[in-house]
Amino acid sequence: KNEKNQMDLSQAPKVSLIMINGEEYPEKGKIAMINNIINSSTGSVTARADFDNKNNMLSSGSTGKIKLPTVYENAFEIPQSATIDLQGKKLVYILKDDNTVTTQPLNIIANTQHGFIIKNGLEPGTQIVLEGVTKIKDGMTISPVK
Repeated sequence: KNEKNQMDLSQAPKVSLIMINGEEYPEKGKIAMINNIINSSTGSVTARADFDNKNNMLSSGSTGKIKLPTVYENAFEIPQSATIDLQGKKLVYILKDDNTVTTQPLNIIANTQHGFIIKNGLEPGTQIVLEGVTKIKDGMTISPVK
């Protein structure tokens, strides 16, 4: 966005293309257009990106998914398998100094292919339980493997 809070495509980062076969196109592209209408049933928007096509792999009018790079500052990524779901809230088990565990609610701001991006709820150096979360309970003493 520019100083008027408008999208400035000249400042947009390079993007990746996930082709219809699920593979990532080897060249990076540049966003050329973003439609401002959101599809209410899918939550998606239409965008066009231009890619070099040296090997003639792409044909005019082809579709795919565009991946925009995103940088999260002061955030953590944790594996989805390390979380538990309690009444619609995501929790993680925190390991305390005495090897007991306690649940901690998470503020999930984004999903990745492998995990959740957490903005609040964890501090640097916090140890979380990564495996066996379905077998433990709040206040339980465990023998952690580090």
